[in-house]
Amino acid sequence: MTHVPNRGPIVAEMSWEDARQIYDIRLKLETDAAMACARNMTPELAQRLKEALAELQRAGHDQAPGALFKAATRFYALIFEGARHNIAWEIVQRLNGRISRLRVLTLTSDERDMQGPEHMQAICNAITNSDSEAALAAVKAHLIEVKTIARHLLPGNAKE
Repeated sequence: MTHVPNRGPIVAEMSWEDARQIYDIRLKLETDAAMACARNMTPELAQRLKEALAELQRAGHDQAPGALFKAATRFYALIFEGARHNIAWEIVQRLNGRISRLRVLTLTSDERDMQGPEHMQAICNAITNSDSEAALAAVKAHLIEVKTIARHLLPGNAKE
């Protein structure tokens, strides 16, 4: 949102530069959280992550964007909670409006090689198996793919 004098708040157009920064921040925070969560894995946390993943998969199957974003937020919240990265999660929450807009953009693209639920399954499997390196790789693969898609779809997508 941005405020335009004499018009009030409007939804600001997202540029590639904005999206690039968001994906770069997410890459740093989410890979670190996934690795730490994998190292801190407990049977209870594994069960909660699997339940959150099942909810995310149901929401994706139902194609209800609101439910999908809520389920994705819950899934990531559990990862950050398991990592004990509460400050990093606060930063992600501040970006959630923009992250949701990017999700809408990339979820509707024909360019996705691997669908979001498959990425989330790979991330969940790595974390619940306490494999921090696989968790790093899974989160990184997901974010690199969606970042590449956004780069093709957003204005101002000059080569880096």
